[in-house]
Amino acid sequence: MTRPALKVCGVADMAFAAYAASHGADIIGVIFATRSPRRVELTRAIEIASAARMASPGVRIAGVFAGEDVAQIIDTARAVPLDIVQLHDTRYTAGDAAEISKARFEIWALSASGASAASDAVLFDGKDGDACGGTGRLADWEAAAAAKAAGRQIGRASCREHPRRARHRGRCDRCQQRD
Repeated sequence: MTRPALKVCGVADMAFAAYAASHGADIIGVIFATRSPRRVELTRAIEIASAARMASPGVRIAGVFAGEDVAQIIDTARAVPLDIVQLHDTRYTAGDAAEISKARFEIWALSASGASAASDAVLFDGKDGDACGGTGRLADWEAAAAAKAAGRQIGRASCREHPRRARHRGRCDRCQQRD
């Protein structure tokens, strides 16, 4: 049985990113959602990603978006650069996910969004009113179990060499092969 990937999200500090990456985090998440109190600016995200990758070259970087337009997401993802684009808003569609995917980013999307149908992995998160993510509320675990039973990846990445084919900008961090 493979070990689940460990994602540390909401990282806003270079030193913490390096510490988390060097102590076993597989994925470092930075928040770009404009309405999040944990949001970071692009220059800070680039610094965080650089610090994490210096500490652990195989670490992957995820960017969390909620309401930003697709062109802005792609521009941001290329600038950092991100490995994973997390669409954390129910307004995103399967077409949005497909457009971002064409830019060769792995897509994770909320299960309740239309984007989840075209994503590489689905996410389940607890809601508190309009707030989603970091609320301390439980997610719908019955829905997560049903998605897993249907063969969906649950917030987990794979690659072209593996069954669920993700789009990691040409390199698989799991098997270290180039596409």
